[in-house]
Amino acid sequence: MKTLKNYLLATTTALIFTACGGNNANQGNDSQQQDGTTESATASAGKASKAKKYNAKCFEDFDYDYSKMLTKADVLKHVSVSDPDALEVNFKESRSSKKHNEYSITWASDRPDMVMEVKAGGTSVSLPQADNNIVAVEQLEFKRGDAEKELSAFDRAYGQLSEQEYREMEERIDQQQADKSEEERKVMKSMIRARENMKFHPVANVGSGAYWEREEFRKQYFGTNLYVLAGTVQFRIKVKVSNDDEENARIAALLAQEVLAKCN
Repeated sequence: MKTLKNYLLATTTALIFTACGGNNANQGNDSQQQDGTTESATASAGKASKAKKYNAKCFEDFDYDYSKMLTKADVLKHVSVSDPDALEVNFKESRSSKKHNEYSITWASDRPDMVMEVKAGGTSVSLPQADNNIVAVEQLEFKRGDAEKELSAFDRAYGQLSEQEYREMEERIDQQQADKSEEERKVMKSMIRARENMKFHPVANVGSGAYWEREEFRKQYFGTNLYVLAGTVQFRIKVKVSNDDEENARIAALLAQEVLAKCN
């Protein structure tokens, strides 16, 4: 799905940026950051300080059981639900990697069904799909570098660069990747151009760093995804409890704080 594609593209572009001698991709972003607990607050000067340390061993002890990272009780602290017993907890273990275990909490919404267009045999079929509320924890990762280096890499992956910085990256590919074939350099440049069209929004006061993106697929809105870095640990929280990006991002930030509080 688009979320995984964007995640891979962001991280791959960050590696290209590093290999081509890029500077800090998050310069100037502090004034744009959304506070993790209030929608309109601006960020403090946290980027200039050292990355906050978190207990990576604590996250390892979860052993990719995401239901331990974020519980139904955590969700109910921040989301109003008329019937808490209606919340459905879903967990599916991945056969390929524990990192890809699937965990979500879902419940019915008052929004109308989404209509998905599916092509079959040359014809397009409209299929209704319940637009349920959902909260999910995904993609727990353990990074190899120290906290400050991982924060820098995280900001390169998700921070907003200027048009000039993107063009400079393309120029550096020609200059510093001369040992690569023309086709390989062309692929690297296409990744940079694709990354330029993606938009991640910085969130202040959540972990070492955090960014959210809107998830949309085939013109249907699937909520927001919040990418969180906690020292050398990264994870993602998906939320759709509304059709409003800002509200979903606000709830995601609060839920991220619940996860982080378990490993401070």
